[in-house]
Amino acid sequence: HSDIALEGLRLMIEKRSRVVLPYLLPKLLVTPMTTFHANALASVCQVSGPVLHYNLDKILPVLIREMSKADVAGSVCGPDAPEGTLGAAVWAAVSAVMLNISDAGVQWLLPGLLKYVQSGTLNEQY
Repeated sequence: HSDIALEGLRLMIEKRSRVVLPYLLPKLLVTPMTTFHANALASVCQVSGPVLHYNLDKILPVLIREMSKADVAGSVCGPDAPEGTLGAAVWAAVSAVMLNISDAGVQWLLPGLLKYVQSGTLNEQY
């Protein structure tokens, strides 16, 4: 049933992403993130179109925090993560965000990522 619900959600996002994303993202960007939440976020990001970058300030901190937690715990979070694990799902969500940012949204993405690179650590303010 979750596959049917997710497909319905994807169709709704495709048509009304500017209206639906602000209400949906807080439900998906939970801590601790589950595999379901990460997979749903990846699916939503794939169809959100040119408005995804308006929500990077909400998305990036959670995904970076989840990747950081996996690193500290000794889990794999990346392309080498075993399929079906949280690490693989979080990596799929990160990839979906990066691959689906519109050209205009890149100017929003880079400063958001640079905050984390420059700090060297994940500060609570992010």
